[in-house]
Amino acid sequence: EDCVNSERFEERVVYVREGAGYRLKCPLDPSLLGPPSSPQTDVTWLKDCHELPPPSQSLPSGLYLDFPTLGSQDMGNYTCVLRNTTTSFTVHLIVRGAFK
Repeated sequence: EDCVNSERFEERVVYVREGAGYRLKCPLDPSLLGPPSSPQTDVTWLKDCHELPPPSQSLPSGLYLDFPTLGSQDMGNYTCVLRNTTTSFTVHLIVRGAFK
């Protein structure tokens, strides 16, 4: 996909029980993020190259994406992009577990 940088990409398989929560951390190099109070730490999350609405993103920095319940519908490419830059990292999330 056009928003995925193949040099900053990893596949992550997550084993969860149905209905369990999960927190996905943006795996960008901390040296790129600046100090925690810096506005540069703000990231935007995309799923399969479509921006996720803000309620899906943790505050204040957006370095984490919280899933209250993780299911098979949540599988896909999650890209965190530093605001006002083209720096990004994509995690291909694969969910495995006991789903009905």
